[in-house]
Amino acid sequence: HMGSEGFLNGILAVVVVNSAYIGVNADYNHASSITEVHPFFLVSDNFFCVIFTIDVLVRFMAFRYKRDCLLNAWFKFDTVLLLLMQMETWLFPVVYLLTGLQSNVVPTAPLRLLRLLRLGRLARLVRSLPELVTMIKGMRLAARAVLSCLLMLVLTDYAFAVLLQSMLKNQSEEIEIHFGTVPLCMWTLIIAGTFLDNPGDKLQMLRDAGNPQSVMALLTFVAFILLAAMAIMNMLIGVLCEVMTSVAKLEQEDATQQALKNTVLKKLQKFDHDNNLLVSKSELESTLSDKRTVKMFDTLNIDLGYIWDVQRMLFSYGSEIPVENIMELFVRCRSDVPSTHKAMVEALALTRWQLGSQLEHAKSKLDKQIQSLERRLFPRGQRRKKLP
Repeated sequence: HMGSEGFLNGILAVVVVNSAYIGVNADYNHASSITEVHPFFLVSDNFFCVIFTIDVLVRFMAFRYKRDCLLNAWFKFDTVLLLLMQMETWLFPVVYLLTGLQSNVVPTAPLRLLRLLRLGRLARLVRSLPELVTMIKGMRLAARAVLSCLLMLVLTDYAFAVLLQSMLKNQSEEIEIHFGTVPLCMWTLIIAGTFLDNPGDKLQMLRDAGNPQSVMALLTFVAFILLAAMAIMNMLIGVLCEVMTSVAKLEQEDATQQALKNTVLKKLQKFDHDNNLLVSKSELESTLSDKRTVKMFDTLNIDLGYIWDVQRMLFSYGSEIPVENIMELFVRCRSDVPSTHKAMVEALALTRWQLGSQLEHAKSKLDKQIQSLERRLFPRGQRRKKLP
């Protein structure tokens, strides 16, 4: 079953072992041709090829409509990797045996380059760890801000390099090695001033020169360190942290919606016998009463009691509700979601509906009591006089 956690975890474990095996193969498989490969590597290659073939076949059979596999990017990616692996493991040796080529005619060096493509399966491991996905998306979204900080750093480096080079003309040979030209000054400022690789040696060298130009250069170098290493780099860290925080919130929302789709939406589809993508009151109540749904709501901090109250109000206006409206309601009912104007309006509408329902119930009960009292006070045949 494609959604089985045991199956997915097993395949992830095989991916990790296969990635480690690729490193072992690169270190110890020194065969110059296919016929010289050690049996251990032959058996291991065939084992992994069979496992990944079963993985792709099971995932393909899990699609309700087989053509939908062409819309799944991960399935297509894994299929391409599997085809390359099958070519290397099964097709090439068969071609070698059928054609009778000499052992030195079919080298394994090009095949090892194809083997490196198997490391692409590590992307599945990254996908299964939400923290890594958040970091990668954060780096992508922060690319523009990072490039802006780096551009600012380069411009600052260039400006200070021109200033230092003009100050340190006609100095000692040792100073000329590090500050003789503008490119050398930029390199020294980047390595020693930004990355702080032994900046004390450069500062000591300028101080030992003992002339006014070197002293001014020393102060300029210190100013660059304060500006580049302390200000710009820390600003870059702050930008990355801010972006990561925003991406983490978005990923949490996506994870919540995905969890709801994997549990609640499947339950709604299961109880939706007419397949009209509309949820009736009985279908929703069956879903909310499911133990797995209750457990999922508790994990996602969704107020199940509030949902029961809201669904009574919603179904008082109609017999069926679209599935997307129900899913949106579940996401909004999380206790950790900040209150919005829309949520406050909905809560006010629910309060007014509950008050109206209670008043209607009280009025109906009062009318029944009045009718009962009238029957007691005015027996049959007598008619109550109307009040003026």
